[in-house]
Amino acid sequence: MTKTQTLDALLGGQQISDFSRKWVENSDTNEEKIRRAYETLKKIGLSDDKIASRAELLGMNPETIERNYQALSKLGLKDDKIASQAHLLGRDPETIERNYKRLSDLGLKDDKIASQAHLLGRDPETIERNYKRLSDLGLKDDKIASQAHLLGRD
Repeated sequence: MTKTQTLDALLGGQQISDFSRKWVENSDTNEEKIRRAYETLKKIGLSDDKIASRAELLGMNPETIERNYQALSKLGLKDDKIASQAHLLGRDPETIERNYKRLSDLGLKDDKIASQAHLLGRDPETIERNYKRLSDLGLKDDKIASQAHLLGRD
């Protein structure tokens, strides 16, 4: 069975983007890893529709998905929040860890980071650049932490 056939068998009729199909087809994964990634995503609570919309995750290493899931859970993110931010499951674990550490260093508590989970997937340089700009404007760390969403802006 080809990787594309495996996608179609797992997601039975769901619309999968050409990007995701090509991503999975060009990945170094195999049918077993695609199935394991699918099972992990289902366990977290992603519907087939949500998985199809992020089908490139099926081309990721299932261990990466699991490791990111564990890290996000440890931060206090509930499964439904993780499902709504599913792209984080495919991010480089070091990026998530680096962003978590930086946000934590700014004074954000785990519950605040969980409520702004999208920041964990941002480019760390964007967060740092925005922090510097806000700081240069005279905002103190506690004010920046209270408006953490600004760290992820363009």
